[in-house]
Amino acid sequence: MKLYYIQHEETVPPGSLTAWADSRNIELTGIELYKDGFFMPVPDGADGLIILGGSMNIYEEAEFPFLKESKRLIKAFIDAKKKVFGICLGGQLISDVLGAKVHKNDHKEIGWWEVQVRNTGIFSDFPPLPYLFNWHGDVFDLPEGATLWASTGISSHQAYTVGDNILAVQFHPEVNEAVLDLFLEKDKTCGECGDGPYSQAPAEVRELSAEYMEENKKHFFSLLDNFFATFEGGPYRNKLV
Repeated sequence: MKLYYIQHEETVPPGSLTAWADSRNIELTGIELYKDGFFMPVPDGADGLIILGGSMNIYEEAEFPFLKESKRLIKAFIDAKKKVFGICLGGQLISDVLGAKVHKNDHKEIGWWEVQVRNTGIFSDFPPLPYLFNWHGDVFDLPEGATLWASTGISSHQAYTVGDNILAVQFHPEVNEAVLDLFLEKDKTCGECGDGPYSQAPAEVRELSAEYMEENKKHFFSLLDNFFATFEGGPYRNKLV
């Protein structure tokens, strides 16, 4: 299996996505849009596309012109009927490509929050109320034909699918210790942590990460296995973690 991922920002890397791909013998190639001369693939010969997050917003194309390329690539993979999975900003970009509205939420949602999950289908290994990691101020509406899979009190649209080849999530299932360090280091300059009723302070984020991060990794691996159909006994899946 061959997958591409889009990275919009150096401080928002693929995290545990890389460990998942390595454990499943999947060829995973990054497209670093924030760098000059980035590589732009075509859908032919690939099985899917994963779109990572970023601190920019989908409508800030004047400041971040590479967002146009990100949307163009997402559309190309969707049109080619390939698997497309978006995380946070990535999910918002998918929503925009599909014609759904992306807008500022009432409050920023930052830290580990209880998420209501419809634990069936590709989310069958999730508990109904897991603690998942969020870091966003914008949210997406549902595109036409979407199935809602997860919600929180402040973000009613936390995950959706369209058909069996499009998946968008608002939370950050890829977060690991290295990614968390990058997020919190960057927050020292922007001060989003602890700024609002749904934004946890850095110390609380650290404390909850010690409790929930390893379980979050298992959920992420399971979701990827189910979405990309790397089933037990198949040519790619080796073990859960």
